[in-house]
Amino acid sequence: TIQQPLNTNEEIHEAEFNWRKTFEKHHFLEGNWRHHKPTEFTLAGHSGSVTCICYDSRREKIFTGSEDSTAFMWQSVEKGAKSQEIFQQHHRQKHAVSKLTAYSGHAGAIWCVVIGEHRLYTGGYDKTIKFWAISTGKCIGTLRGHQHWVSCLAVKDGVSQEVMLSG
Repeated sequence: TIQQPLNTNEEIHEAEFNWRKTFEKHHFLEGNWRHHKPTEFTLAGHSGSVTCICYDSRREKIFTGSEDSTAFMWQSVEKGAKSQEIFQQHHRQKHAVSKLTAYSGHAGAIWCVVIGEHRLYTGGYDKTIKFWAISTGKCIGTLRGHQHWVSCLAVKDGVSQEVMLSG
């Protein structure tokens, strides 16, 4: 692929601004992780060990999967809070984390959870991938075909469809 050089002063200024903005954001995040002591908090609700966790910045929700064969959606912050502050400054979090929705249907531990634009995907010890309606917790479908447990998932949001990869 051949990239075209920047032609106008506007394009050069915008490229420089984006680089600078990205650097400042990373510098801020790095400083928070190095110089602040985090506070632990517990997501009480699973009856087994939590095996995977995923944060959805669009919805400001946390999703967890567990050895107890369930996945949960959690409200991570008070509505209207800035999403970039959730994990960088979680030691200052004053709002309780609450369980919103349960996703139940796997026949064994859930090893991976990932969020798509419209669905939650879980992979488990039962060698299946399930996809769920995020808001209702209903299983939309089950994919079979793995010969061993499903240990990783990735989703690429497309213009007309989501593409899901598994392993």
